[in-house]
Amino acid sequence: MSENLEHDARPVVVIVGGGVSGTLTAVNLLRQEETKIKIILIEPRAQAGLGLAYSTPCSEHLLNVRASGMSAFADDPGHFLKFAKEADATIDENTFVSRKFFGHYINSILEKSCIQAARRNVSFKHICSEVIDIERQEEYKIFLANGQTIQANAVVLALGNLSAKKPRWTANLSEGSENYLHDPWDNKRLQKIAPEQNVLIIGTGLTAIDKLVQLAEAGHKGKIYAISRHGLFPRPHTIKPSAAEKLSTHICASTKLTFGSVKTNARSASDWRNVIDGLRADTQKWWCGLEHKEQKRFLRHIQTYWDVHRHRMAPQISEIVEKLKTTGQLTLSAGRIQSFEEIDGQVKVVLRHRHQSHDTTIVVDRIINCTGPQSKLDTVDSLLLQNLQKRGLVQSHPLGAGIACTSDGAVIDKLGTPQQSLLAIGPMLKAQLLESVAVPELKIQARATSQRICAFLGK
Repeated sequence: MSENLEHDARPVVVIVGGGVSGTLTAVNLLRQEETKIKIILIEPRAQAGLGLAYSTPCSEHLLNVRASGMSAFADDPGHFLKFAKEADATIDENTFVSRKFFGHYINSILEKSCIQAARRNVSFKHICSEVIDIERQEEYKIFLANGQTIQANAVVLALGNLSAKKPRWTANLSEGSENYLHDPWDNKRLQKIAPEQNVLIIGTGLTAIDKLVQLAEAGHKGKIYAISRHGLFPRPHTIKPSAAEKLSTHICASTKLTFGSVKTNARSASDWRNVIDGLRADTQKWWCGLEHKEQKRFLRHIQTYWDVHRHRMAPQISEIVEKLKTTGQLTLSAGRIQSFEEIDGQVKVVLRHRHQSHDTTIVVDRIINCTGPQSKLDTVDSLLLQNLQKRGLVQSHPLGAGIACTSDGAVIDKLGTPQQSLLAIGPMLKAQLLESVAVPELKIQARATSQRICAFLGK
């Protein structure tokens, strides 16, 4: 089955992925008035705008940015706060609202933009399917999992956070083991975890925090173990931000000197968060100006410590985690898994600790893989990216994460040529931009991507 566009002379833009980055790109295309286009967003979820983060059923999952910083529009910073206050007068600029509510906000913007755009001969269609391949001809031929094909003049890869293939160590577990949850967002399986069962969480980033909150909300009573290489949880936000300070942090071409300056400023600041937040506006420019060897040095030695300070959790979430630690229900460890052995429906796990000379053995009922989203092309569980790589339409970024792109999102093919009509947005650009996963950056990318597409189609 092919999408019939014979009698529609408007150029077609296909957006692959309906999470926040894809939906905001669609919204910006719908809001522009210069180019008459047909927008097709392909997303397997029934509702666009949610993605993994905002389709959570857990009411305790909160945004990790205050309401004042979550506008969908770069030119209207108060847009989300106004929307939120209309729904709940108790919300103010410092409120960390639920992620479910933010998903509702994004979806409502899309619906309103579609109505307004129809008057300007700009249309939108959401196809509930998955893109499995793209062929470049004079235009692009999009192959969907449902057997449908679509011709497009321009394509935006808004793939969001991608899961990894099952790691090698799962071979030690029996086929289809109920003890192992590879997908931490499989809520049906999570709900089957009995309150008294012991749980091992592999990974200690924001995904792990989400699972801890879900377990706590469900009244979990069993022991919870969390382990990662560094054994660090994200740091918390304060309830209210402190007053802005004039800081002397020096950004330079040396990773070591830059973060030496960051640490010096953090020690003298009234709140170290001011130093980290003060760097945000310059982070992408700093990253793009670094030599390749300096970028690799950052990823090897600093990335983890930067992430736990930069991508913080809401203070209410921190209280939940601290309570689990204080009561002894949660044990946090730095180290790695040495071995697994399934015995009578449970798993005996040997942990090798980073700062101890001896191993520890624990017995758990469930293991949840919370190592977080992946971006290396050889480990990502994505048929589309595999096929695009085979066709030479994409190549791995030189740093080994995500795909090679220009700083404004033009995808670089196997021959090293930026493709002006094949663009990417979001986490796949993390190696290129470093900051490419949060709404404050994504809304800027979405606007710029929309402008590039319209400029290309208007030639």
